[in-house]
Amino acid sequence: MKKISLIFTLLYLCVLLLCLTGCSGNSLYAGHQDLERLLPIQTLGIDASEGAIALSVSSGISEESSQPLVLHTAAVGIEAAIQQLQEYSPRDELYYAHVQCILVGQEAAETDLEGILRWVERSPDMRMGTAMFVIKGSAAQAVITASDGLSDVTEQLASLEREARLFGRHIYSLREISSSLAEENCSLCLAIEAVPTQGTVFSNDASASALLPAGYAVLQDGALIGFLSQEESLGADLLAGGVSGSRVIVDGNTLELIDGSISVRGQWGKAGDLEGLVLQGSLRAGILEQAVGQETDLHSLDDALSLAAQQWLSQAVAQSQALNCDFLRLGNAADRDSPKGFSLDEWEDIFPTLSVTVEIEGEVDRSYDLAQ
Repeated sequence: MKKISLIFTLLYLCVLLLCLTGCSGNSLYAGHQDLERLLPIQTLGIDASEGAIALSVSSGISEESSQPLVLHTAAVGIEAAIQQLQEYSPRDELYYAHVQCILVGQEAAETDLEGILRWVERSPDMRMGTAMFVIKGSAAQAVITASDGLSDVTEQLASLEREARLFGRHIYSLREISSSLAEENCSLCLAIEAVPTQGTVFSNDASASALLPAGYAVLQDGALIGFLSQEESLGADLLAGGVSGSRVIVDGNTLELIDGSISVRGQWGKAGDLEGLVLQGSLRAGILEQAVGQETDLHSLDDALSLAAQQWLSQAVAQSQALNCDFLRLGNAADRDSPKGFSLDEWEDIFPTLSVTVEIEGEVDRSYDLAQ
């Protein structure tokens, strides 16, 4: 009997608590309505604009709407721009916790990238795991023109991410970039460019553009300092061991890179001075399509692949030295086998003129050739 009384007492107290907290069917319905009024922003573009910040956002295509909401404004800072965009929103509250990609315009990356990263770190809504891209030119133009035609900017970036990972390119997150800048004072970031689709993709909008990979952007001291070409970017990926899936043209033949590995060792003088670096390794590929109208000598193709790979990596090293930015982490690699007394404090002084030798042995896998 006492147990039954205790149960009824607990139930009565629960009812009182529910009443006190206002938890009712009406409030639950109101909460559902509040959620319905949130409009998640999927892509955010940031540009520098005459001493101010220009912000471009896209809601992406959803089940409720086949057309994304695209907004653009300029203000003294990102938070002020967010407030202005909210005032122009047709009816919903813009919600930034689901941002999938951030596009940073070239000028903004050159002048205020550090400020952008700090804003993301402080923001209660933004996530450091969000993918970041540096776009050659204007982020606003990319967000607006890539949202015309048959898709929107978010869909295009999602497709670009899938293809980049499939073909060996790395998509850097805000966290990776911030950590690398903090620890090494440099980082790479995938660069993209907006290219007109007219003549390739047929839609009702002749001004639509496609977002295509454009090598890597090089970041140092919290700012953009340059870009790597596609070949230089491939060399950087090769040194990092991430070329699997990349497709290249060698002597008219289309090859798919399977795997590769590169080791780095220092050449040390008798006094313990670093006189040069040797980058040595191997690269394996398979034939996807042979050159049209000619027989392919597979032994010659091995040599051609070796030469091409050496050029990719040599060009990446040359660009690294020209920028005096060790985004390839060659200093760390040399330091691992350095004699006693060597210090990386000297690295910035000796790196730009350091002799670097690249030796790569290429091998074309015969299993891709069905005729063999």
